[in-house]
Amino acid sequence: MQRPERAMVRFGEQHIGAAVAAVALSFCIHAALLLVLTRLDFGVSFLPPQVRRLRERVRPMRVEEVRIGTAERVTGVRPEGEGAVAPAADASAGVDDLAGSADQGLLEPPILPAETLEGETGSLAEPSAVPERNEWEPRQDILMIEDRIAAAEIPELERRMIPQIDRVQRAEDRIPDVDLDAVKEDAGRPSGGPGPDLPRAEIEKTARGATGVSDEVPVMPGTGLTATVAGRFAEEPEEISTVRPIDRFLQARIFAYAPRREPRHLYFRIDIERAGPEILPVLPKDVILIQDCSASMAEQRLHFCRDGLIRCLQGIWEGDRFNVVSFREEAQSCFTDWTAPEPESLGRAEAFIQQMASSGNTDIFGSMKHLLAFDRTPGRPVVALLVTDGRPTTGLVDSSEIIGEFSRANDGRLSVFAMGTVQTANAYLLDLLSYCNRGSAFVVTSGRWDIPDAMVRLMREVGRPVLSDLRFRFGSGSACEVYPVLTSNLYLDRPLAIYGRCPRDAGRVVFQAVGEAGSAKCDMVFDLRIQPGTGDSQIRLTWAQQKIYHLIGQYARRKDASLLDSIRDTARRYRVDVPYRGRF
Repeated sequence: MQRPERAMVRFGEQHIGAAVAAVALSFCIHAALLLVLTRLDFGVSFLPPQVRRLRERVRPMRVEEVRIGTAERVTGVRPEGEGAVAPAADASAGVDDLAGSADQGLLEPPILPAETLEGETGSLAEPSAVPERNEWEPRQDILMIEDRIAAAEIPELERRMIPQIDRVQRAEDRIPDVDLDAVKEDAGRPSGGPGPDLPRAEIEKTARGATGVSDEVPVMPGTGLTATVAGRFAEEPEEISTVRPIDRFLQARIFAYAPRREPRHLYFRIDIERAGPEILPVLPKDVILIQDCSASMAEQRLHFCRDGLIRCLQGIWEGDRFNVVSFREEAQSCFTDWTAPEPESLGRAEAFIQQMASSGNTDIFGSMKHLLAFDRTPGRPVVALLVTDGRPTTGLVDSSEIIGEFSRANDGRLSVFAMGTVQTANAYLLDLLSYCNRGSAFVVTSGRWDIPDAMVRLMREVGRPVLSDLRFRFGSGSACEVYPVLTSNLYLDRPLAIYGRCPRDAGRVVFQAVGEAGSAKCDMVFDLRIQPGTGDSQIRLTWAQQKIYHLIGQYARRKDASLLDSIRDTARRYRVDVPYRGRF
């Protein structure tokens, strides 16, 4: 059993020795091949990059022979092979060549003739002489459009063509006004003096014929020129502008409230009223009584509406004009145009009212748009009294669209005062339609028998206007936020108030009031000092409600989702209810 084990040990030791010998032999063979490959030049590109870098290595220079004490310099290159050396004679010849002087052409460029440098400049022409100008020749240009190549896009602003104008050669410049006597005195002075050196005939022509200035025109001292035409700055204010100052016509009172929880803002109310009964006279007006005669009105309510309309005819003042309109699917006018309140016209209007009957559908938007066809005289306020239940059943029936479309078409020219005849009337439509068009609205909730008294009371409030088309303008730098933006006209028997918010440290409120009093345009600037504590918290709540109304009216004109966010934010911050929630 021992012999086989010894045999196996010897056999393993022999295999290890053979493996070591094989590795050593392989290393020697690969090293020899690598040396051979680096020496040979195959001229192919399939060798590895490492081998190519070894072959491209620069061989070191070998010194074949060193000579001491000789001045000879080897300059030749081996002619053949690596071991060949140029003979000494050739080397000395190279030294002699180097000792000679360098060629002059290598040190300085040769001088070329002018013809060879001509190039492109040879075709350039010589500059011409500057022309002599003895007199000044003014430039004359006529700004005009000779060929019309674009059509006018706006018919109201059509392009006006002017005929071709012939140019005048040597036209004279515009000569300022001069004084004849001063020019005559300067004419006698020698040339080069302070005065003009002109012939006397030219002076006479310039002073009288060309300018037409008389001898009495004042002269600016030391210049010989007139200061201005006599009386140029003597105009009256009415001659310069048609706007009348109304600072003595109106008076404004301000009431302010500063909440403790809002350290940055305060709120104010400004009441505008006439300064005196005789200062601002009552304006003649145009009145439209428009009655809903659809089936939804019912004969019981329409009976009281007819009674109220006849009583309103008695409240039309002398100098006013009026018309009566009834509507169902379409509007029907009593007169084709405005008419004066004379016995004949009043009798005709009463007969038109008595024949009104309840039937058909309701087109509120089409009927209100019919009112815009009436001519409007500048300076005469137009008041429309709308009596309806506010329930459109034909045409444009969406309340927000009716408000937006009519307000955009009216643009504040017509004041709308709406009255609902039943407790279930469309208050959203009536209220916003009036708010966005310089008016107000209310609904009769006590019963149909109170309709005539309500109509007469409203007619009395708007019966005496004193200022129309009234607008208030606050400076952009004042940071005041004021509502309503579009106020009603100023009436003698109706209060006018605006609500605003401004920074707490403002101190003063400055605004401009612009309106029309008949044919005269009125203008005034108010400067009011703010006194916190003169008002109460109701001013703050009313301002928030006025802002919400304004935002609802703006949303009716343009469906902008950001306006809804502003409405909700204002209602949440000031803890007020949003009116007509869900109707817009």
